[in-house]
Amino acid sequence: KKISEKEKTNIEPALIWGIRGQEAVMKKMMEILKRAKNDVMINIRDLSMLDGAVFDTLDEAKNRGVKIRIATQEGDLKKYQQVAMVRVRDTIYGFDIVSDEKEIMVGPSLPVVAAWVDNPEMALHVKDFLTLVWKDAKILK
Repeated sequence: KKISEKEKTNIEPALIWGIRGQEAVMKKMMEILKRAKNDVMINIRDLSMLDGAVFDTLDEAKNRGVKIRIATQEGDLKKYQQVAMVRVRDTIYGFDIVSDEKEIMVGPSLPVVAAWVDNPEMALHVKDFLTLVWKDAKILK
């Protein structure tokens, strides 16, 4: 379908930033968590990717009143239940994070590269997807 001139005026350009290197990806993840004010959703294969400084940043966000939901495939579930609501899925590919319906980061399972976008429309799209993932995940008892 061809986009009409009227539809073009409603399109807001969004920059997609590429992040390379595991250290840079984790640093950006922590920046996103530090800016969060209300809600963070994370879809991640292995919780151990969030160990260390990222876990501490999640704890700080929780203490600021940020609602954190994590869907995962494996990891120390009990530990992460201290900082977030956690659900389990049989299969997760890559990782996705959405914060306050404002910014997102997505990448492969091994976080050596990622894409970061601070666009509300993109954030709503990813949040809708993560909400479906969340609803499909197993509730822990």
